[in-house]
Amino acid sequence: MSSTKRILHALIMGAPGSGKGTVSERIVQSFDMLHISSGDILRNMIREKTDFGLQVNKFVSNGQLVPDELMLKTIGGELNRLSSANCSWLLDGFPRTKPQALSLFKIAPVQVVISLDVPFDIIINRVKGQ
Repeated sequence: MSSTKRILHALIMGAPGSGKGTVSERIVQSFDMLHISSGDILRNMIREKTDFGLQVNKFVSNGQLVPDELMLKTIGGELNRLSSANCSWLLDGFPRTKPQALSLFKIAPVQVVISLDVPFDIIINRVKGQ
């Protein structure tokens, strides 16, 4: 009997401080998936001072969301790179807008969406470090 690895593309969504990173770590360990964190990608680009990183930093340093077009280029590029690896992945922190979601589904269909529903007062305490 041959064993075929099933490729799964999934999203995890939730408010900042809802525990996406923590839950993602557990999921990727249990299900042999790559964790793709849009926040980590953006922070790395800013730290490495890439062309995209310099553009992204203009928005982030002013407390703004990175525009859809720039996010799509960034995440789309990462997903296109992974498509040749034929692997399962869990995308964390993207999409954040409807246009991003519609574009994502054209790039890479997603089979599973996990939405973390955490009470607001717990999120506030986590963000405050309590």
